[in-house]
Amino acid sequence: MYTAIKNQGSFLTMPVRTDSPSSPAPIAPRKIRLPRKSYPEPLTGLRSALVAVEWGYDRTGTNFDVKHKTFTKLAGAAEDGGCMVHSIRSMGSAALTICAVAAGQVDLYWEGGPWAWDVAAGWLILTEAGGIMVDGNPGNWSPAVDCRRYLAVRAAPSGQKELVEEFWGAVQGEMVYNV
Repeated sequence: MYTAIKNQGSFLTMPVRTDSPSSPAPIAPRKIRLPRKSYPEPLTGLRSALVAVEWGYDRTGTNFDVKHKTFTKLAGAAEDGGCMVHSIRSMGSAALTICAVAAGQVDLYWEGGPWAWDVAAGWLILTEAGGIMVDGNPGNWSPAVDCRRYLAVRAAPSGQKELVEEFWGAVQGEMVYNV
């Protein structure tokens, strides 16, 4: 379970067995501060990034075309004009994917379409862990929680801004969602 309180950090609570071979004991919760690594690696660009994306519920129209073309650009070979990202993942849940970014399990997450209630808790967990949330469309560093376009980037001692700008350069069009 992921939790956060504004200005008090974010945490992953995991069940841990407290038994030994000679005396079994119940499972007890263990709180781990996020990000999971005390000293996360710098972000060095899309070529070394583990990227999370979602196809989304609506797979028609302009927004789907933007996603499809952007996914192709992210995965494509550099000699063909692609970004050649390290790998792309889809987890199926905006909230859990943002938490994976907060934990440092993924470098960034790009999505269009989720509602505010899909991202609000994850957003707090991410920012309390030192990550940032920007608009999924290029140019907006301070998106509204209900903008429905998101780019979440994990905590890092350097490279967040540069990775956002590089990613924005790969976005193939503009996503437009009704709020």
